[in-house]
Amino acid sequence: MLLDAALALPLQPLVFHLVRVPLDHWLAAHLGSASTIYQWTKSLYTPLTEEPAKLLPLLIPTIRRDIRAENFVRYALAIGLGFAIGEMWFVAVALWRLRRRFEIGVVGAAGLHWLGNFPISLMAWNAGGLGKAFWTVAVQCWLLFYFFAAVALLARFAFGRLALGRLLFGSRHCPECHAEYDAPIFAVNLGSARYERCPQCRRWHWTRKPIKQ
Repeated sequence: MLLDAALALPLQPLVFHLVRVPLDHWLAAHLGSASTIYQWTKSLYTPLTEEPAKLLPLLIPTIRRDIRAENFVRYALAIGLGFAIGEMWFVAVALWRLRRRFEIGVVGAAGLHWLGNFPISLMAWNAGGLGKAFWTVAVQCWLLFYFFAAVALLARFAFGRLALGRLLFGSRHCPECHAEYDAPIFAVNLGSARYERCPQCRRWHWTRKPIKQ
């Protein structure tokens, strides 16, 4: 993983100067910098160039063979730290599908990257004529939401499914079918007692939070 991070260090400036800058000059010369097609194409530069560039360390067979379902998040963190802190979750999306339908992961990472940047393009274009003040607030709200969504997705990849009911109310024991299950969100709460439905037998009953021994 240290090798992964080291290999990713020069990739961002290289892809910017060797790919994006020449591509931008070529498109501006042929389409015109004021054209709508050019502006929309420009919004795709970052995801379509940076996401594949982050995956170049996978060309080394040792790194590619070592990435597994239980450690791909750590590799995403290594590449993200090397490439640009804050973008590691995009790499996690790509590596998530490394062993099965890898192209879906790469497209997903690029799409999420574009989705994060696109409101900034809307502000630059003053879309809808809504004014700089509106778009400044809108972009800030969007980036805040986007940040927390990114953290949530990265946590989901790293730690697996985390049920909100289990987080808030713990696990429960069904008095009828004796199944153990995560407490549901929707129930009648009376302190430590809850009237809820067992997801296994589908029956409603009163339960209490288990007392720790």
